[in-house]
Amino acid sequence: MIKAIVFDFYNVIYKPGLKEIDSKILSIFKFLSKKKIPIYLFTNTNKSHVESFDKRKKFLNLFSGQIYNEEYPKPQPEAFEKLITTLGINPNQIILIDDDLNNIKVAQQFGIIALQYINQSDLKNNLNNYINNDNSRKSPTALR
Repeated sequence: MIKAIVFDFYNVIYKPGLKEIDSKILSIFKFLSKKKIPIYLFTNTNKSHVESFDKRKKFLNLFSGQIYNEEYPKPQPEAFEKLITTLGINPNQIILIDDDLNNIKVAQQFGIIALQYINQSDLKNNLNNYINNDNSRKSPTALR
């Protein structure tokens, strides 16, 4: 049973080429919220930088929590230990969405379900597979 979905900030939520928050990702957050799936921010980006973007386009309120890796940045194992400890759930009940393959590999070593972010379409397909195959979720609605 998936109990949390964790998103990286840079290149997943924030698009540096556009210098803005990705609205399509925000729609995915809203869908997950309706499905009662807690989402978390898990990032190496410093808190003040993330908060500066939140002032322009509110999105932090969509998260159940935020984890900033200032002491131990990803892909250091300590960052993932901190994630698991902070969430207080089994690693196999966490989905991590990150663009960096090194972060994906380390997360998988901890037993976290880790999906490399490529684009919104790929992310929707991957999340739909996990959400709709989760026996605890009753309605088989899908991200569009």
